[in-house]
Parts: sequence; structure tokens; C-alpha cells
Amino acid sequence: MANAYDSSISANSTTKLGTLADGTLRFIPTLWSSKINKRFYAQTVFGEIANNDFSGEISGMGDKVLIMNSPTVTIGDYSIGQTLTYERPDIQKVELVIDKAKSFSYGVNDVEKYQTKADYMSEFADAAAQQLKVAIDANVLQNIYTSALSAGSTSLYSSPATSTGNQGLKAGVRSAQVNLGAAGGTNGSNALKLVSGTAGAGECNVFDLITRLSAVMDEANIPESDRWLLVPPLFRTKLAQSSQAIALIQGQDEAMYRNGKFGQIDRWNIYVSNQLKTVTEGTANLTYILAGHKSALCFASQIAKVENMMNPNDFGSLIRGLNVYGFKVVKPEAMAAAVVYF
Repeated sequence: MANAYDSSISANSTTKLGTLADGTLRFIPTLWSSKINKRFYAQTVFGEIANNDFSGEISGMGDKVLIMNSPTVTIGDYSIGQTLTYERPDIQKVELVIDKAKSFSYGVNDVEKYQTKADYMSEFADAAAQQLKVAIDANVLQNIYTSALSAGSTSLYSSPATSTGNQGLKAGVRSAQVNLGAAGGTNGSNALKLVSGTAGAGECNVFDLITRLSAVMDEANIPESDRWLLVPPLFRTKLAQSSQAIALIQGQDEAMYRNGKFGQIDRWNIYVSNQLKTVTEGTANLTYILAGHKSALCFASQIAKVENMMNPNDFGSLIRGLNVYGFKVVKPEAMAAAVVYF
């Protein structure tokens, strides 16, 4: 039996796709790895909201990527004959560390493989990409909220996720008059209660919240292109019930629903996710809605290794893979957070 199995593989080892005699695709780790990574990004929310230009620069856990932020150049008045002075712009450097990893491992029995004659490579690539998405989406989206600025801080360039000028009851770096809600009250007393119709006392229309977030971004001089807004499914339901939102969304390409995209309103690309941070405050269940520009968040991920080995205890193969990744908020001034409940 061993010789027959070995000769089958040998006879097909020169085929272009590496198939066995029954047409079943053999596992090709390099190809399989790239398929998972490609599909992984195609299915993620953070693949849409983050700058992921650096993924090709990493190869394993512990890698570091040095990111250069655009410098600030002083603009002055000029008159003919004036002697110009030259400055050396300070280039801000941010280090993205690939310090997180997820793995998958499972076995494939030879009998089941031959009986089903399925394209295991494609099926498992899809499954691995989908499950990696769920796990990493949750890790990224819930942890970019965790570092809060100290009370009273107004610095736009402090690190953590969001600037105090872009969150809270008095958001807006210029006006300090935009209420985006906050945690820390009693039963959600400081959060915004979202409704689809006319807002009553202590309530906020979902469309109104979108325009408030737009005002906050405008006050911080954030570019209008590549803005994104992450909302929970119930927000989408409320938004769909709003006549203003429906009028703006109608007529858009059906392809917008890919990656959880709901549509575009007031310069925001709106995405729906179940992975947003939630907290319980008394009887109120609060959700953090996140908005920002694609330059604010850097994310890098790579399928570092896929291995296929013979199962020493059974007939079949053992497959395992390692995905390494890292993320960092590099421009907190280009992000905003709203705290809401329904």
C-alpha cells in the first residue's frame, strides 16, 4: 500500500497543479499561504479602514516596520527681495512592531479526502481566512480604544487611539461644542441614545451623529477622502429607517456591501461590524462607534508559515499555519469616537 501511494504521488509530481490520480489537489504550502492572505484581506473590515502598505515588509514575529509620518512645513508670507530662511522639518518616526500571532492546525484523513474528492486547498483557505478575520478583527477593533488620554489633555498628537478633541461631551478641537457622548455616567446618562426619527430630549438621530463626526474631522483638518465610519448592525437598521440616509444611499453600486460596507454618507464610507467595543453601565449597554481616516491606523499581517506533514498516528496529513500581525494608531488626531446606546 505504501509503495502504491508513493508511486501515485510520484506519477503526478510533475503535473502543473500537483494533483493526485483522483483529481484531488495536493497541498502546496506556498500557494496556499498566499491564497489565505489574499482572501483574508478581502474579507476584513480593518483591511479597508487601515493603511496596510507595509505587510510585504514583514516575515515573522518580532519584525519591526519604521513608518515615516509627513513633516510639518512652516508657510510664511513673502515679499520681493526678502531673504529666505530654511528650516529642517522634523520627521516623526513611528515603529510598528509585529508582536501578535494567530495559528490554525487540523488534520485531514486520506479516506475522507478520497471519498469526497473536494478541492481541499480552496475550502480550507476560505475557512482559515474567515476565521482569522473574526479573531483579528475583534483584537484590532476592541483594543484601539483601550488607552484613554488623561483628563483635561488637549494634545492632538498624544498616543492612544483618539484625541480628547475628537471624543467626549465637548469634542471639536476648535469649537469644543460637539457632543459625541461618553461613558462614566449613570445608566448611560452621558452616552447618546440613538433614534431613527426626530430626536427628543437626551436623544440623537443617527444621521445627526454622522454629521457631528464630520464636523469633528473637519475641525481637525482631516482629508475628506478615505474617511471611514464603523457602526454596529443596529445602527445600520436605524440608519436605514431614516429618510435622509436612504435618499443619500439609493443608487449606489451593489458592490458596496463587500467587507460589511453599507454605503457612503457625508464623505464617510460606512462599515458594519459586530466587533466594536461594548461596555455595560448599569442598565445601559454602551457601544463605541469609531470613525477616522485611513492614515490613522497602520496594520500589517502576513501568513508566515504553512506546513503540511504526514500524520504519524493515522493515514492522512496534519496542516498548521501561523499568521503574524501588528497594528498601531499613528495619527490619533485622525480618529474620533462616539459612545452610544439604543
